[in-house]
Amino acid sequence: MRSWLADQINLAAFSIESIIPEASTRQFWRLRSATSSVIGILSPPATENNHQYCLLSDTFHAQQVPVPEVYAKDLEQGYLLVSDVGEHDIRDSYASSLQDCVIQGALKILTRIQRTQADHIPAYTTDRLEMELQIFDEWVCERLLNVESTPMRAASGHLIEHIDAQPKTTVHRDYHCRNLLFSKPAQFGVVDFQDALFGPAYYDLASLLYDCYYEFTPGEVERYIQNFINLQAKQGLEYENDPSLVASAVEYCAIQRQLKAVGIFCRLAYVQKKTTHLEFVLPVLARTVKLCDRHQALVELGEWLQTDIVPQVTSALPKLTESARVP
Repeated sequence: MRSWLADQINLAAFSIESIIPEASTRQFWRLRSATSSVIGILSPPATENNHQYCLLSDTFHAQQVPVPEVYAKDLEQGYLLVSDVGEHDIRDSYASSLQDCVIQGALKILTRIQRTQADHIPAYTTDRLEMELQIFDEWVCERLLNVESTPMRAASGHLIEHIDAQPKTTVHRDYHCRNLLFSKPAQFGVVDFQDALFGPAYYDLASLLYDCYYEFTPGEVERYIQNFINLQAKQGLEYENDPSLVASAVEYCAIQRQLKAVGIFCRLAYVQKKTTHLEFVLPVLARTVKLCDRHQALVELGEWLQTDIVPQVTSALPKLTESARVP
């Protein structure tokens, strides 16, 4: 890849820094010169859809979504050279005077994503939503704890039905703080967009406001939901203007997403020996319990998570952490 990069740029003029990936088989480097920086990506074709990445880069750019621009590519080898859209994720601005400004910027970009329409963006099907819930079943219930997940299976139909009933729009699917970058409060970048689908209108809002890596206060969530409703109206995306109904739709998406995320965090430890996300498992489960308690049809799911799953996960996580560290 270094040889390939040397054919694209004057590599001698750039320093090279490794960037730790979020939860991916890809590898990233920031190449920095005296005046600029670009990103080199090694994206294994066996596990990554590089053609879709390039296609969606062009598609989102057309809607002024600030995703990386592809400067050069070798799809057969999985080599990409792209623009650098920011060094800091927006988590750095949370709990500071910049938070409201940064969230408002993220909401504006989200409305641009929702305006995006293209035949090459697949549908977010109910089968896909169900498969994502099964990640929790497989890697937490079966692999980590060896327990039956009957309450989750009983609730999954209701959960997915409510999510699928939402209006449909383009969904980034991982619209959380670690995939939203900024250089200045008004200069944003959006990464990890290659798995975008056409699906539930409030899924990305749930990713942002019920982030696995940060917990907003109920008042902040309420305020940001109202801000999003106002922005949607300005953009002609008036799906729902009742804040309580939007909040409910967001919560349903957040429950599905958080259960999926906990399964992925455990899978990363088992498959890739990455323990970096295990610290978020218990906090995310605790927030999922709170969300379930707000919906009568999901109370039993929340009680099962609280009384059965959380104590067992608490006991099992140290063993998983230790086993993942063994060479």
